[in-house]
Amino acid sequence: MRGIVAVLLTVGALPISIGQSYGSGIGKSTWAANDPTECYDFINTYFPVVDSSGNCDNHECDVQGVKCNTQARSNLNDQTDVGIHMVNCTHHPSGPLTLAQLERHFSDGVGDFSEFNALMDYNTGLYTHDLDSVAEAFLADNVTFLALRWPATLNDDEDTYYYSLLVNACGGGWVQFEVIGDSLSKSTLSSLSVSNSSYPRLSFENLLDLNPEPDWTMVKISRATANMAAVKEYYSLIGASVLVDTTYTDGVSVLEAVIVDEANIHLQFWDHTGADRRRLEASGNATALDSKKKPSAAYWSVADFESYLNDVHAETLISDVCGFNQLMDNHIAYNVKPRYDQRDLSDIADTLTDAGHLVHWWKSKGDDDDEYVVYSPDPTGWIIGYYGESTSPPENAYTYGASCAASLGNEPGDCASLGYCPDGRHHTRDLFA
Repeated sequence: MRGIVAVLLTVGALPISIGQSYGSGIGKSTWAANDPTECYDFINTYFPVVDSSGNCDNHECDVQGVKCNTQARSNLNDQTDVGIHMVNCTHHPSGPLTLAQLERHFSDGVGDFSEFNALMDYNTGLYTHDLDSVAEAFLADNVTFLALRWPATLNDDEDTYYYSLLVNACGGGWVQFEVIGDSLSKSTLSSLSVSNSSYPRLSFENLLDLNPEPDWTMVKISRATANMAAVKEYYSLIGASVLVDTTYTDGVSVLEAVIVDEANIHLQFWDHTGADRRRLEASGNATALDSKKKPSAAYWSVADFESYLNDVHAETLISDVCGFNQLMDNHIAYNVKPRYDQRDLSDIADTLTDAGHLVHWWKSKGDDDDEYVVYSPDPTGWIIGYYGESTSPPENAYTYGASCAASLGNEPGDCASLGYCPDGRHHTRDLFA
């Protein structure tokens, strides 16, 4: 295992789309969503995507006459590019709240997009060379979004700025995107209220070459956190390379990294806890940060959301092969491919479990194949899915696929067994009371 190291590579030093293609580097960004088709309709209206959900009719996956999953799967630009997926595996547990209730709590925390909120840092970053067209389409259709202007570097002597459009794709919840571009025209700016961010929203170090117009490029997966130290520890364990590790003067911290140097879509983590504490200390209300809200509160902070996700994982992941909840569908796929990452999945899983982190194994194909997936929640509660091969996987790993149905050995697939383990311990909301 190698430790975290800093890498400084120029934008043009790597082949086009080396970490971008489906099956190389980061292969997809996926969310659990109460209404995946609403998200799908938004993405297909405003983003350059193609449908990739043909394995289920009309977005619904039926197994033995039972609807296991509503899915909305697209690929950016074409079928070889990264996936953008929203799913609702209806037969898996979600803790004491349904996905719809969770989305409402999250949306209430985000607010009306009139100003930046830390929960907006849960987003997938997409780069376009024509941000004007995106902004104009949003404005024409009265889409709610927040426009940001930010410097390319913290101390930018060249006065280089970029723009972001932060938007929710589902009318609520956490399926959020940050659409990034290097300019907005004067005519577009005259129609917008643009907020200034004092820190860069993306590092351009070790970034894959941007796709030429009209294609877009997935450049980052962003998360908020209330526990940056734990995030650093987790990604150090898996040997990530750090691009940015900074705490700004206002207390905001950011970590930006890649899992390996060739997986060029950045993983970005923002911690606003320090900035929040400074503001509350200035107002004499610092103790508010030390009281943990319950799910019945009017809205959630990053810490509330993070705690809920991790509590559900701790309760439902019974073993390394048993237990699967809906919130595990908030994940990215990292493809462990020999040309840039020769690790056996068992090495990754053992390193994480030895350090006290949860993992869940499943087979991605039939019994005669050695391809597996290891899902692991990082400290934010979101999942890294490690897709690769193993010569020493655990016994009795379920075979699992896009339909949300699982099977063990020669058993027929069913919708609930993976989430509700067949050992008599069935997870219901009563367990969370």
